[in-house]
Amino acid sequence: MNPEPQIPSTFQPLSPPQPAPEPATPPFKPSGRKPTGKIAQLPRTQRDIINKMLDDGDTYDAIQIEMAKHGLSLNGENISNWFQNGFQQYLQHQDYLAEMRLLRENASDLVQDYNVVQFHQAANQLAVGRIFKALNQQQLIDDPANYIRTLNALARLSRAALVLKQYEDENSRAAAQTTKSEPAHDPETQRRLMLAAFEGATGVKAAPGPIGPDLNEFFARSRRVDEADSLASSTVAHSASPSPIPDTQEATRSPSIEKQKPKIEYLEPCPECFAPLPPPQPSGDRLHPHCQKCGAPLRSPGALIEYCPHCRRLLPELNPAGHRPTPDCPHCNQPLPPPINLNAAPDQNPQLPHAA
Repeated sequence: MNPEPQIPSTFQPLSPPQPAPEPATPPFKPSGRKPTGKIAQLPRTQRDIINKMLDDGDTYDAIQIEMAKHGLSLNGENISNWFQNGFQQYLQHQDYLAEMRLLRENASDLVQDYNVVQFHQAANQLAVGRIFKALNQQQLIDDPANYIRTLNALARLSRAALVLKQYEDENSRAAAQTTKSEPAHDPETQRRLMLAAFEGATGVKAAPGPIGPDLNEFFARSRRVDEADSLASSTVAHSASPSPIPDTQEATRSPSIEKQKPKIEYLEPCPECFAPLPPPQPSGDRLHPHCQKCGAPLRSPGALIEYCPHCRRLLPELNPAGHRPTPDCPHCNQPLPPPINLNAAPDQNPQLPHAA
């Protein structure tokens, strides 16, 4: 008879294999098949009523009575089938929506005081601290490949920290320059800035100065002239003299009153820079052949001034025969309409937009 084998005291029985942990399922994962049944074929508004009543804990009988008000006849089996399939998907979807709302609220709380530079600087410092800890404890001494990759990552993090520091310094200098007190722009500087913005937006040159008399001064002089006329009329009407004013006296009074009326004098602008030009000489010739502001050559008084309808640039002067030197614009190379005939009716000429 063979003796039974002795089991060593250090023998430990093998433990049964542990099942692998199941991966976490997402908060909402609809089933592969679409719910079927009578309730699944209903419109969403009616399905939402049933889901809401089931979620509130109402009984099947209460759901049947409520849906009968909407013209639907349901039984307990219909509601039970929906409860086991479609209603469970509804609950999963509600959990998913609640989680998404919570994530959005947390993200909005972070964004309120979020500073992108400080965030990346903190992340950079955390990563550098972890790397220094691993190097100091010689955790990668036996892994040359990971050791080299860690050193490369440390170099990249150092370069990123330098870039963030430079960006922060530039923002600080820009903020310091912005906060410096600057003198307020005078009206002339503000007008030039507005004209520059207008030209940049429309591509049309604006007149650098006002064309014509100052309106405030013109209206002030008009009021003074009207007051003088009213005073002269009342003096003539209520004169204490029994005899009418002689013609000679009236003739001498009227020119003095007429001299007080302002004469509106039209100042012709330069066709290139729109600066006011001096009036022509009595002989009809110009005082200067070129504009004293921009240096552009001036045409004779009364000559035709046209602008390209495409680029709004000044077109060349017509030749003595009244034709254009070139059929296309010399600035944008676009075809030009026929020249304007000053002797023709206005509706027979092509309309060319005049520069502002």
